[in-house]
Amino acid sequence: MNNKNSKYFIRTNDFFEIVYNFDNKKNIYIVREFTGHYYSMGLGETKLLLEKSFDNEKSQLDYINKRENEILNRGYIHCIKSFLISIYDKNNNIKEIYYDDDFEITNKILINKLETLKEYEKKHISIEFWGVTFNENEKGIDFILNYFIENKSKYVNTEYFTIGNVNRTICELSWIIQGNYEKFFKAFPNIKGMFIQGNEELKLRKMNLPKLEILELQGSSLRNEILEDITNSNLPNLKRLNLYFGVEYYGCDVEIKYVKNLLENTNFENLKILGLCNMEALIISEVITILFNSKYIYQIEVLDISKSGIRDIDAEIIINNIDKLKNIRYIDIHYNYFSDDMIEKLYNLAKEYNFEINLDCCQGDLSEDIFLEEYEDEEEFLEEFSPMYME
Repeated sequence: MNNKNSKYFIRTNDFFEIVYNFDNKKNIYIVREFTGHYYSMGLGETKLLLEKSFDNEKSQLDYINKRENEILNRGYIHCIKSFLISIYDKNNNIKEIYYDDDFEITNKILINKLETLKEYEKKHISIEFWGVTFNENEKGIDFILNYFIENKSKYVNTEYFTIGNVNRTICELSWIIQGNYEKFFKAFPNIKGMFIQGNEELKLRKMNLPKLEILELQGSSLRNEILEDITNSNLPNLKRLNLYFGVEYYGCDVEIKYVKNLLENTNFENLKILGLCNMEALIISEVITILFNSKYIYQIEVLDISKSGIRDIDAEIIINNIDKLKNIRYIDIHYNYFSDDMIEKLYNLAKEYNFEINLDCCQGDLSEDIFLEEYEDEEEFLEEFSPMYME
């Protein structure tokens, strides 16, 4: 077992963060370095180590790249690079914004940017940040969705939308407040791809999107209601479905019967890529069992069951049903708790059946004492330290 990797979850572990920006008032380029620790539910305390300034952007970026390599070579598990401050032009007008506490200013800038998009730039629109992205007292996302609904004629050629593509160093998935997409989907019935990050307060309703090929929902609080909406929707051309479950702590209330209903009572004839990720460790076996008894297991080419702390007992379900994976090309199971024997077995299986497999970030065999020394049983450990919290 790799003790360095296992320490990533069972004990605090160092990370490094480099924050850089341009100070238009002083006309200098600033770099700040922080160190801190990862905990089971995200970032812990940070400490400012130093602050440096440069008179040009090239010197700033050269320093950042140099420091990133030095930091990773020293054994830090992660080096985060963040640009969090607005960029200003010579007239002191904001050109591009990554973060702003002011709700009205942020949305005004966002709309102005959308209004100036050239037609070819509208094919895939990605909304990274909007006013009050993670403040439940304000409906920032409604402002954005209503803008698109009211101006749908300007975006008739838009094929893909990404809503909530927020830098994780600014806003965790669990903080993002989403909204009701029912009217939005009616306004854009011909879209091919929909990517939504954050599922707090997310409502899809019954979707009628005959051209939709990709549906991806990343979040930490998937709910039965969302699974039911997908099950009842008309998505005949769906090729890729990726769902992040999350944990009960953040509001995930998924029951197995809704997963079973989704996999049994839909007819996604073109589905090739299926992701059921970021699951509660204690329901993984049931979900995998249902999956390998579904019709989709015979047709999918890519299977993503990563970020869920899958164990040897769960992998045995895959091994025992390997003949069902008729068309599989790639399986992603990164972040797992496989023993060395299981890792070897899975790699050999992938070689034998000619598919690729991702087993990165193995946390080691849970039977080893190091995982249990502070916890009474495996179940208690998994409940607190499953890798899903790191997403």
